[in-house]
Amino acid sequence: MAKRIPECTEYFEYYNANPKDKRVGDCVIRALSKVTGKSWDVIFTALYEIALKQKMMPNDRFVFEKYLKQEGWVKQKQPKDINNKKYTGIDFIKYYLVDNNLTDTKIFANIGAKHVVAIESKTIFDTWNCSTRCIGNYWIKEM
Repeated sequence: MAKRIPECTEYFEYYNANPKDKRVGDCVIRALSKVTGKSWDVIFTALYEIALKQKMMPNDRFVFEKYLKQEGWVKQKQPKDINNKKYTGIDFIKYYLVDNNLTDTKIFANIGAKHVVAIESKTIFDTWNCSTRCIGNYWIKEM
């Protein structure tokens, strides 16, 4: 049975870098693949090498944060609006990115409790539409 691909919206576009079209358990690899332009295999291998040294899983927060840091990505704290309210993915794009002149920036972001996505050109890229979930910390590439 074929898996249903979610419809694209103004703020969401289906993206899956997984060469076997898997959609579960590899969100870190898929999102990193999108923001770096590197293949799923290259990202998996890089994370695996860090994870092996640390005796952790490749998608562990410590592992992907170490990878991001060594690749020149800078962690940003969870943004909140003027009333200290968390931004959903949609609001993050509509308001925060626009207000901070980041609309053309590639972003790797926590969204929801334990999920990550790629954001680029005012669009969230993922295998499912999580744009109504809250944005957590996010990373931007240092130029």
